[in-house]
Amino acid sequence: MKLIKSIILTMFFLICAVSSFAQVEDTRKEGKHYIGLKAGPNYSWLKLDPRIPQNGMLGPAFGISYNYMPQYFGGILIEVQYIKYGWEEVFLDTLNSYSRELSYLEFPVLTNFVVGKKNTHLKFQAGVKLAVLLDDIENSEMEESALQYYNGLAINDPFELGMAFGISLSQILPIGEFQIDARYNLTLSNLFDPADELRTLLYSQNQGLTLSIYYWIKVK
Repeated sequence: MKLIKSIILTMFFLICAVSSFAQVEDTRKEGKHYIGLKAGPNYSWLKLDPRIPQNGMLGPAFGISYNYMPQYFGGILIEVQYIKYGWEEVFLDTLNSYSRELSYLEFPVLTNFVVGKKNTHLKFQAGVKLAVLLDDIENSEMEESALQYYNGLAINDPFELGMAFGISLSQILPIGEFQIDARYNLTLSNLFDPADELRTLLYSQNQGLTLSIYYWIKVK
């Protein structure tokens, strides 16, 4: 876990350094600032080892974004968003059911690379994110023989570290810029502590695929 935190912190400082370097290098014009609103569905599941049969869960994702572009081809994207993760386990009988919904406040910090100089742009994002657990809803009707150790167990840590990778297509119109974005979210923190040798899960990490629509306004 210490190695993972070190990698994420290193990536964060590299992102900041690249953004600062780009700002210094581009002395011909001022950087551009954009504020945006985003909303869309998030399809999520739980990465487990060993695997447990499950269905993904569909939940909302929406928030506010800030995009600073020191150069026309790249910049940094900072967001604050509400997002819901979860999963539903699959059983061979109808006597057992288990699902869990986890709501987070996320803070992604991503590099943002842009291809295209006219009104249509293709964008690529990659970076890190920190999430804070807001709500944990557990729906369980289980026979004792089917119980997993995490049934009824609180989440190990309300804070999550993770990574995000996205691709977007945007169109600039007279009333602003509209963007369609697909993003893969990977959490590096375990929901449940795997340290206890009596427990069967080696790791338990949220994953999700988010499809969002953005509306951007240039503020400077």
